[in-house]
Amino acid sequence: MCLFGKQSKCQMNNKLQLPSKIFITDYNNDINEFLDAAYVIFKRDFITSKPNYNGQLVGMKKYPLELNGKEHTFYHITHEGEDECNRKPSIPRIERIAYPRFFIDNHDVDDFLVWKNIRHSEERILIYQPSERYLVVLSIRKGFVLLWTAYYVNYNHTHKKLIQEYKKFKGGV
Repeated sequence: MCLFGKQSKCQMNNKLQLPSKIFITDYNNDINEFLDAAYVIFKRDFITSKPNYNGQLVGMKKYPLELNGKEHTFYHITHEGEDECNRKPSIPRIERIAYPRFFIDNHDVDDFLVWKNIRHSEERILIYQPSERYLVVLSIRKGFVLLWTAYYVNYNHTHKKLIQEYKKFKGGV
C-alpha cells in the first residue's frame, strides 16, 4: 500500500505502486461522507499544491461551482453521465480520487501509456494505465495544461479503443 502527502514514486519489486483507493464502506455507505473524504484528497492534490506536467502547471476548471461550492473539475472526475447538469456519483471514480495527481506526477514511468490526440479541435494528453483501466486526460492550453477529466474505464470496447489509439500514435497498428 502506498500512502503519501505529496505524491511521489512508490515502487515495490521495481513496479510502480498506485495510491490506495478509498471505499464507501469506510464512510458508512454514505455517498456525501464519501465525497467529502474524496474532496480532502482532491484539495490536497490540486488546490493546496499544484502539480505540473513536463514543467507546465496543471490547472483545473473551477466554475461552475458544484456540490456545495466544490470545483467543477472535482465534480467531473467523481461523477458520470452525458448530461453535464445531471451527472451521478461514480463509485469507481471516487474510489480512485488519488490517481489523477499520481498519474500526472509519474507519467514518465513505463507503467503508463502516454499520448496526444485531438478532441473537439483541442489537443489533449492522455495518460492511461491499462491494467488498472484508469485514464487521465489533460487539455493543452497556452502556458499550462488543464485537468480535463479522469475516470475508470468500465467497458472493454473503450479499453481496446484506447490501446489502439495509443499504438497508432506510436506508429503501430
